Amino acid sequence: MIKLCYVIVGLILVIAGNSFFVKKKSNIVSENDTELQKVTETSEILGLYASHKYKEALERCDKAISLYPDNITFLEHRILINMELNDYQAVIDDSNKLISYGVDNTKLNSIYQKQWLSYIQLKQYEQSLSVINKAIELNPDKTELYSLRARSKDYMQDYTGAIADYSKAIDLNPNKKEYYMDRSIIYQKIGDENNAKSDNEKFAILNTESN
Repeated sequence: MIKLCYVIVGLILVIAGNSFFVKKKSNIVSENDTELQKVTETSEILGLYASHKYKEALERCDKAISLYPDNITFLEHRILINMELNDYQAVIDDSNKLISYGVDNTKLNSIYQKQWLSYIQLKQYEQSLSVINKAIELNPDKTELYSLRARSKDYMQDYTGAIADYSKAIDLNPNKKEYYMDRSIIYQKIGDENNAKSDNEKFAILNTESN
């Protein structure tokens, strides 16, 4: 009788063990299927994006985000798609969501630049100045950021500030011919013909050297 009990207990343990391993294997398969589905969705979204089928890509992206709300990759894709669709408010909103999730400085700098362009397109120049200031705080040696801030200040008619930022960009990259042309335009706006002429001449020299 005792031996029979041991046999029964042994069988129960074996069955329980098998059930555990089957369940564990099932979970692994399920996780692999989910990851495969994410890869598939990403591939199809990027394929539509590359084919300039932005509306279809947006629909797929919206669906993917509803299925995988914690996956920031699809949010990044939707930002790119909405940039192409000129839905700048959507870009700003998704960018803020992305920032709230926490991203590294490289991605953050890219996000701020997309927000800057979106605010410029929406003619919300003070907001554009705010986000480009944040980008400069993160990357004070990135030349192009000062050029972008100069443009914001130009739109806000802060010509002195715009000249200062173009001058900073030139200090960091004196061979960038476009900065001289941009600064010369600001000098013309304030009636400083001498400096405008000097920058035009520098632009012409650099333009000749680059051709």
